[in-house]
Amino acid sequence: MLKRQAKEQKIRRMLKKVNIDKLKIVILKNCSKKTHFEVKNQILFVNPQVKVIVDQVLEELRKKMDLKNN
Repeated sequence: MLKRQAKEQKIRRMLKKVNIDKLKIVILKNCSKKTHFEVKNQILFVNPQVKVIVDQVLEELRKKMDLKNN
C-alpha cells in the first residue's frame, strides 16, 4: 500500500501545474518504463497499472476545479 501512496503523491506533484484540458495521457505497454511527464507538450506517459491511479487523481482535480468555478 505504501508503494501505491508514493506513486499517487508523485502523480499529484506532476499534475499540480498542468492544464487538465490540454493534458494527453499515453499508455505505455513496456512496463519497465517509469511514469514521466513531458512539460513542453503536456503529455503524461504511464504504465497500464498506473492509469487507474491517474484517472482517480484527475477526477479529484476536476471536482476541485468545478467547485472553484461555481
